[in-house]
Amino acid sequence: MKKTKVLIVDDNATIRDALHRVLSIFPDIEVIGSASNGKEAIEKTVKLSPQVVLMDLQMPEMDGIEATRIINQKCPETAIIMLTLYQELLLEAELEDLKVNGYVLKEGGAEKIYQAIKEAVKVAF
Repeated sequence: MKKTKVLIVDDNATIRDALHRVLSIFPDIEVIGSASNGKEAIEKTVKLSPQVVLMDLQMPEMDGIEATRIINQKCPETAIIMLTLYQELLLEAELEDLKVNGYVLKEGGAEKIYQAIKEAVKVAF
């Protein structure tokens, strides 16, 4: 079975670890790395070539919106799913006219995140 390679980006280590544990229950998902800010997300996306980046919106150094713009330019084949705790922030991101492959609330649960990843891969590739 071919696995979908995922990079997790969130400034909160507890959330990164939780997402990694949650995604590890799905046999067709492989978490290949994580990043704690937008700059690190760009570096790891270029280096690791994930198929999907789970991108937090609000982070220090560089937020998810700016990191997404740069990843879209450098790695247009990478699907990006925006993660947030707050529905209002999703609306802000939509207004930014970003090329993203989905939006997921962090509290949405494992199945919603998994479905967003699978949908992003279908659309992007």
